[in-house]
Amino acid sequence: MAQKNRPRSASLIQGLLQQRQWPSSQLFGWLLDDVLADLTGQRKPYPPPVEAISSLRELAGEYARGVAEHPPFEDLLGPVFMEVAHRGDQQARGQFFTPPGIARLTAEMLNVEYSGPHPDGRLWQVYEPASGAGGMLLAFIQVQIERFTPESLRHWSYTAIDLDTRCAQITAAQLLANVLIHQMPMGEVVVYQGNALAPDADWRVIVHASMEADRPPARHPARIEAVQAAAARNVDLFGLPA
Repeated sequence: MAQKNRPRSASLIQGLLQQRQWPSSQLFGWLLDDVLADLTGQRKPYPPPVEAISSLRELAGEYARGVAEHPPFEDLLGPVFMEVAHRGDQQARGQFFTPPGIARLTAEMLNVEYSGPHPDGRLWQVYEPASGAGGMLLAFIQVQIERFTPESLRHWSYTAIDLDTRCAQITAAQLLANVLIHQMPMGEVVVYQGNALAPDADWRVIVHASMEADRPPARHPARIEAVQAAAARNVDLFGLPA
């Protein structure tokens, strides 16, 4: 049943990953690097071999088409990561993402009332201290769009962090790809890789994208303190045990 309910694009990407000459986890990592490079203009940290480029472009194109065909902010890459790139290793890392249906139901139960500009001129804030593939954050955004309008996203800053590099990259890629392809600008997106409870010197900024040039940098003390405070409560953005 789970196979049938999975987004069609995730199934297509899984099929492509399994047919290539490189290990699926390695190819998936290159795909994330490729997508983020396209979305942010950042140089790829570990360029893939020349022989893999055509396959990666095909995969990136398939992902872009999937984003365009699905409702905005659908979790397409989370299922791929769990079922293909990370198969057999979930228990070792303790990574079991919240099922999309549960994330969606929980988001619908939230009483989010803020859709317009903040009275102080700043952005409304939401923090996800253990983002995984970003599924909880994506569900939260989908409910915002339905309750208000896509325009309401402009008044929010979305911050996420995860210890796993690939998870942080997936979260960043899914947020930015939907912003670009569905033309739904957000006030700000900040994604870190690291342990939210550890010193921020060990954190790495995966992406910091903002509509305003004068926003504080990703490593501003106030940002770090807010993320660490959310993590210290040991709950996710819905107030559930993390």
